[in-house]
Amino acid sequence: MKCLTNKQMQELIDGELSTKQSELYHRHIAECQYCNGQYAEQKALAVSIKGLINEMVKSPVKIPEFRLPTKPAKKETKVRRIPLWAKVAAVLIPVFFVWKVANFENKNDITQLLKNKQLYEICSSIDANTSYKENGKIIIVTNDNGVAVQLMSN
Repeated sequence: MKCLTNKQMQELIDGELSTKQSELYHRHIAECQYCNGQYAEQKALAVSIKGLINEMVKSPVKIPEFRLPTKPAKKETKVRRIPLWAKVAAVLIPVFFVWKVANFENKNDITQLLKNKQLYEICSSIDANTSYKENGKIIIVTNDNGVAVQLMSN
């Protein structure tokens, strides 16, 4: 007979063979020195493993369960908060200007603003402080439409 494989020896040790096959394997092991040594080693190993399993059943050691996270951890980011006064200002300032423009329906107001601007531009060329100290007078001559035509200073 051919030498036994490790699988065949393990089946013999575990008692998984029929009685006829088991007797055949035992006869070969008794005659073959190599298979006898291999069988003895494998049987000793099986007995020691069986002893360890029985020992663990008597006093089981719990191995903690390791679970991989399902979602990646969130990275903490600092959030800058906008103060309430800034939010209110951001809303009210444009509203104020829109309201002012909407109220300029009266064209007289616009023409008055333009006249004031013209007077300011004319007067900005004269030094008012010097004129005041010298008791001078500033005279602005306008035409019929209210446009400044001449500027005189004393």
